[in-house]
Amino acid sequence: MILQDLLQFIWSAVRVPLPVQKWSDLVSENTQKEGKPVAIPGHNLPLGTLGVFILWFCWFGFNCGSTTAATYSLGDIAMTTNLAAAAATLVTLIVTWVRYGKPDISMTMNGALAGLVAITASCDVVNDYEALFIGAVAGVVVVFAVEFFDKVVKIDDPVGAISVHGVCGALGTLFTGIFGEGCSFITQLIGFVAVAAYTLILAFILFFVLKKDHRTSRNREGRDRRTGYARARMQRLCKLPLPQ
Repeated sequence: MILQDLLQFIWSAVRVPLPVQKWSDLVSENTQKEGKPVAIPGHNLPLGTLGVFILWFCWFGFNCGSTTAATYSLGDIAMTTNLAAAAATLVTLIVTWVRYGKPDISMTMNGALAGLVAITASCDVVNDYEALFIGAVAGVVVVFAVEFFDKVVKIDDPVGAISVHGVCGALGTLFTGIFGEGCSFITQLIGFVAVAAYTLILAFILFFVLKKDHRTSRNREGRDRRTGYARARMQRLCKLPLPQ
């Protein structure tokens, strides 16, 4: 019985990625034609929340460890890190509650990450109140950034990584120049523009080359045939009534 449950679990884990080559394969053709984003909710919100809190805890080592030296400022860095994340979490919870009529747990967890990302650049050069402000702003921005990339730009970003790490990371970099003691806004702005330009240009070249390389693309007929073979082989190995 245990072996049967284990094999069913393994099959349920591997059966979905086999025919999927792009995210649009997971939505209906009618939805694709309408051009509306379709959310793919996480299957286990408590487990996802636990993952965020583990990441939150590890962020103390990330920010404090970035000083590369055991100094008296480690406590201050840990405090600003925690305050920004807490402020972002609370603000995102409130914003989603007001905007959607109920609190959105997954977006709230994204808010926590947005606060952590936003405070990283300035964690050692801002005070507690400034950290609260940076986190609160990130908590608001991440909600609208996710909606913007999903609905306006129509970029497929299932977990909101662009909004959390890109938008809120840039926001935190610029806030370092505004609030950071001994930091220059112009310097931070130049650094942001330079990194953004380098990333966009290099990514464009890379994906342009991959698009022209036909070895990276597969036709649907061949993909369905290979999927059918894999499914039949799994059925023979397991000898189980697998889900359709």
